[in-house]
Amino acid sequence: QAVGHVDRTYQTNFELADLYEAWALRSFGKLCFTIVSRQVRLEVPTMQYIIDTVRNHISNVAAAESRDVGVLNDLVILSNPQKLLYEPLQRTSYIGIRVFVLTYAFKSVYLLSLGILSDPPFSIAMCGDHGVFPAFCSLTQYLDGAAFLAST
Repeated sequence: QAVGHVDRTYQTNFELADLYEAWALRSFGKLCFTIVSRQVRLEVPTMQYIIDTVRNHISNVAAAESRDVGVLNDLVILSNPQKLLYEPLQRTSYIGIRVFVLTYAFKSVYLLSLGILSDPPFSIAMCGDHGVFPAFCSLTQYLDGAAFLAST
C-alpha cells in the first residue's frame, strides 16, 4: 500500500509539472510574440522608406513596364508586414500553443482528480479490478497519446 501511495504521489507531481510546463510554454510564446511584434513595428518605417526610395529611383530611371517596376509592385507583404506577415504567423503559432496547453491541462486535471479521489479522505478506488468506475480510467491511455501528439 505504501508503494502505491508513493507511486500516486510521483504521478501527481509529474502531472503538476506538466501543468507548469504548459503554462511556461504559453507564457514564453506570448513573450516571443510581444518581442517580435515590437520589432516589426520598429522596422516597418525603415522598410517603407527603403521601398519608397527604391521605387522613386526606379521610376526616374526605368520605363513603366520595366521588370524592376514589376518586382517593386509585387512587394505586397512588405507593404504591410504587421497585417500580412506577423498576424497570420501569430495566429497559426498560437493555435499550436493553445492545443498543447489545453491538452495537457485536461490530462493533468483528469489524472490529478483520479489521484485525489484514490487518496484519503476520499479513498475511492476508481480504477483497477475492484474500482468503482473502471471505464472512467480508460481515458488515461488516450490522453497520454493526445499529449504526445500535442507535444510534437
